[in-house]
Amino acid sequence: MFKMKKISNKALLIGISIFNTIVFLSFIIDLLLRSNILPDTLIILAIPIELLSGNFLFVLSILGIEIFLIILIWLRIKRNKSPGNVINEEFDFDFLTENELDNIQDSPSTNLFESKELSYQENQDDLDRNFVLEYNNLDLESDLSESEELITGENYDDINDYEFDLSPSYLAEIDESILNESGSIISEEIKINNKPNEITNDYQFAIYQNIVNNTWLYEKARDRERIEFDHNAIDESQIPLSELNNLLKLGLIYKQTIQHPSGSFIVFTSNPKTEKQIINDFIRRICRKKRLRIISRKIDFLNYQEFGLLKKTWQFDFEIPDSYILGCIWTDDSFSISNTNMNILTEKKEELKALIAAVTLKMKKEGIALIITNNKINSEIIRNFVKKTGWGKAKVLFFSDPKFVDKFVKCIEGNV
Repeated sequence: MFKMKKISNKALLIGISIFNTIVFLSFIIDLLLRSNILPDTLIILAIPIELLSGNFLFVLSILGIEIFLIILIWLRIKRNKSPGNVINEEFDFDFLTENELDNIQDSPSTNLFESKELSYQENQDDLDRNFVLEYNNLDLESDLSESEELITGENYDDINDYEFDLSPSYLAEIDESILNESGSIISEEIKINNKPNEITNDYQFAIYQNIVNNTWLYEKARDRERIEFDHNAIDESQIPLSELNNLLKLGLIYKQTIQHPSGSFIVFTSNPKTEKQIINDFIRRICRKKRLRIISRKIDFLNYQEFGLLKKTWQFDFEIPDSYILGCIWTDDSFSISNTNMNILTEKKEELKALIAAVTLKMKKEGIALIITNNKINSEIIRNFVKKTGWGKAKVLFFSDPKFVDKFVKCIEGNV
């Protein structure tokens, strides 16, 4: 027996569109025939409009059917988005393939999303090897002009595409010791592929694996157009909220409020440093539009003790070579709270000292030490600290500033 519920919303909309298109074209052809613009031999193409114009009740019936179908589609969408209709027995991600969904029911949890993991890991392996090789070749012991950049090449578009393909969840966790020890990198790969012991069922694993693979997900799909990062959203799929909350309680995923010039938004992520990566991706996108290179930078100080630095090698979040800008991104995890007062962490104070020293000593032209933080309060703390220490000048911008883009563009273009 024919059942309407077996027909998808997409199929219904396509059917309505095709029918209306045929009627519209028939109407246009009928007008051209009546104006003697088209030959009478094409009268067969005007039959649909002739049938409709000759039967008023038939037209009303067609109109009624279309209205009924549109209302049906609207009710379906509304019902699917209702939290009360999300049940654990009908788990679904709109952004998963049908084969992956079938595996939730038919395959053991260790084999879920096998094909997706393989393609993800193959790309990850290539990126990680390239990333480590570039760092091993980097040497800035004497002068910036003698250094090797992390990403080189004459084709500017290829450079930016390569940078944007680096996995945020991997780079956010990587540190100096991991870069120097290939065994640590392998352990990171194993961590991604293995199912955490805390996960108790396939629903939780499916949610967890997708958040890991997608780096982060919007809470609300409506934020995507405003933020302009092409990521999926939690409210686009029928995720069991109970399982999502269980993963939050286990500490396997995080619900974070991300600052943004157009207003904050909420994401779900497996990486506690997602806000920093989003800021990094945002400024890279601006630089790419302005045709300016932006790279990561590792700098060595041979006589680091003479400059009051704690170590020889320092890794900074970004450099814009053409603008002589070297910078770091600090979010809330760069600060500590004691007695209701916020203070910069000791390691971040040392990073700031190294940043100012690098700009002063390593750049031929007068450069800018740039700190980008997430909100206004943090920016004021940093500015006061810079004035207090007297180590040198540092420019501070905060990402939640509605005028952040204008200020950042002015900064990078003003020093070219």
